[in-house]
Parts: sequence; C-alpha cells; structure tokens
Amino acid sequence: MTQSWPRLFCILILPLAVACTSGPRSQKGPWADEPTTSLQRTTMTMEWDTLAIRGGDADSTFGTLWQSAADSSMLVVWDNITQEVHALDYDLRPLWRFGRKGAGPGEFRQGRSIAFTPTGEILIFDVGTQRVTFLTRDGMLRTTVVLEERLDQVVPWTSGKLLGTAPRRNGSQFVVMRDDGQVSTSLEVPWDGFADLHSLLQSGYIASDPATASAAFIMIYGDGWFAVGEQPGLPYLGRYIEHLEMPSVLEERDRRQIIGGTLAGQGVDVQDGMVTVLYEGGGPDAKRWLDQYQFSDGSYVGSYLLPRRISGFSSAPDGSYFVIFNDPSPTIMRLRPKR
Repeated sequence: MTQSWPRLFCILILPLAVACTSGPRSQKGPWADEPTTSLQRTTMTMEWDTLAIRGGDADSTFGTLWQSAADSSMLVVWDNITQEVHALDYDLRPLWRFGRKGAGPGEFRQGRSIAFTPTGEILIFDVGTQRVTFLTRDGMLRTTVVLEERLDQVVPWTSGKLLGTAPRRNGSQFVVMRDDGQVSTSLEVPWDGFADLHSLLQSGYIASDPATASAAFIMIYGDGWFAVGEQPGLPYLGRYIEHLEMPSVLEERDRRQIIGGTLAGQGVDVQDGMVTVLYEGGGPDAKRWLDQYQFSDGSYVGSYLLPRRISGFSSAPDGSYFVIFNDPSPTIMRLRPKR
C-alpha cells in the first residue's frame, strides 16, 4: 500500500511562489463535465471495531509513521524519521525492525515505497539512493538493486518484475523493470492530455496487487486514477466520486505555484479487484474517507468514514484495515468496519 507523502511535500512547493509575469497554465481533465457530477458518496459504514492499537504518548517506539503494507499475517510500517521498517503481527506486537539513516547496505536516505512481493518478501524503495532493497520475512537483507533510471516510486509487479513511476521522465512516466533494475517496457496513459500536465500535477501514488497482476495510480491534484493491467498500456482512467477542478500552475523559471484545486488522493491500496483510495478534499471529513472502486471498470462501490483523520492505511485480507496517524503522537490501529 502506498500512503500520502509527508505534508512537507506541499510546504516545500508553496514558499517557492512569488510574483510571476507568466500567467497560470490551464490544466484540464479528460471529462466533459468538470467538475460537476450527479453522483453522491454512499457511506457503507461509519462504525468501527478497534481490534488492536499501538503507539501513543506513552510509546516512544516510532518517529513519524508514513507508509505501510499488510499481507495475511504481518504489517510493515515505514518510519520516516529513523528510516527503518517496523514489522508487527495482526495484534500489533513487534516482530522485528530493519534499517537506519545512511547510504550503505541496509541504510536509507528517503524511503518512498514499501510493499510485499508475490513471494512474501518486503520491498523498500529509497528515492534518495535510487535503490530497491528486498528483505526476507524475518527481516534479513536479501539483496539490493540499483535502478537504471531515476524514479519516484517503485512497487512489485508480476513474475519478479517491478513497476515504477517518474513524473519528470521523457515519454511515459510508467515503466516496467526487470528484477535487476533495467527498464523493459513503458506503459502509455489512455488520456492524451496527461503528458501535457505540469509535472507537479502528474504527481500521485501507486499500489499493486501482484497476485492479480493489477495496480492503480491515483492523482494527488487531479480528479482520477489509472488502472494498470497485465497487458501493456493503462487500460482505464477512473474518476473520483468527489469530483475536483484541475488546478493550474503559475511559474517563471524556478518559481512555481499551484493555483486553485484541492488535494485529492492521499493513499491507495489494491486488493481482490478493489481499488481503495484515502481521499482528502476540502470538507470537514478530509482524510477520513476510504472510497472504493472496481478495478475492472472504475465504477464506484461505496465509502467508509473513519473515526478520525489518518495519514495512511493498509487493507488486510480478512477485511480489517490498519490505519496510521501522527497527531498528537504516532499511532497504529487495526479497525474492522461494522456491517
């Protein structure tokens, strides 16, 4: 599962803005009715059972929790302060931890992606060193791969391959790589206007389900998501249930500012043919909605309203959810929706 980038991402962008002489670049999505819609969000539940909890004021284990991923028996969580991964069981009891700050073997500068591979290993992508690290299930370093191209995110793909994204890449930003980090295929986006968007507005998060050869890329500033199938190309462009106007970018040389628009997708998980999006938006329930869509055709299924704002989440195969937040203190909770 891929969760939202730290709020520092937006803080770094906006102070760059100053008075510019060039006008904002107009950005449009591929829909005729921007941003209006007759669809309404359907709440499947807003009641939850708390199955486990770890962290809080009395626990100094975690620095800043960011990304997480879950399989049938284990949760792994990335700590963005200590640059290490914590492994926990379903009752949130610690199993092991791995990593530290640095550039050597088993060290990380800026962990960006964490996920389980089809064989049950743990993948960690470090954007700072452009390396993919593979850990065994008991937390031992198996191998490290240096990438051929500079990418923003990397997740596991089918048959030992890797799927990566890079908004500033020439050509398509979606690539398939061999397990040695060499690019083998570029995937084309089904929306011709995507390539014309400012690179800031091409930003998003990607998650995969290698068991079913599916992945989804959600837009942070835009109004939709791409489904990635086993065949070459990105066959479908979905749209969020809460439609947003595409923002514009005002820029001059190295100065840039996002004009209008609202943050949208802030985390994504793909499992059992379902795409689940942590949605922000501008309402009072920002970052409390888990919106679900069918991977096969992009149709909206329904939404869960969480008890509080969260920083990220992971879906568990048993129907529960691991949610993480850092305010007022780093905390992990395992929740099950009441039906």
